[in-house]
Amino acid sequence: MKNLPLSLGVSALAGAFTLRRPTDWPVALRRAYVLAPGLLTAAGVAVVLFPGRARPAAVRAAVAAGAGAAVAGMQALSLRLDAGTEDWLSRRGVAAPRLWMAAATALASLGVDLLHDRDSNPLPEQSA
Repeated sequence: MKNLPLSLGVSALAGAFTLRRPTDWPVALRRAYVLAPGLLTAAGVAVVLFPGRARPAAVRAAVAAGAGAAVAGMQALSLRLDAGTEDWLSRRGVAAPRLWMAAATALASLGVDLLHDRDSNPLPEQSA
């Protein structure tokens, strides 16, 4: 890891965020969690696609809306998966399932960071 304190901090925050049950969030926060990333994605795709004149505006708008809907759908699915994972762990008798989910999230975050660092390092040059 290139920046160990940052990697550990992000992993800790990801784990801490997982400790809170999304079903306990206010309805407005759950809606924002689903809709805001979708709207931002649609806007970003529109900004990238709309300056070009290669396709009709309706096609570009449909692509932007589709990208936003896909991201919002993934956000909604993540809420379902979170609840399903907690339920699955609870039915199997796991004590404190949210704590285990938080630990798994923190470790996954560190793992992704390690993989990213490994993939971003250039290969040593081979001598002939």
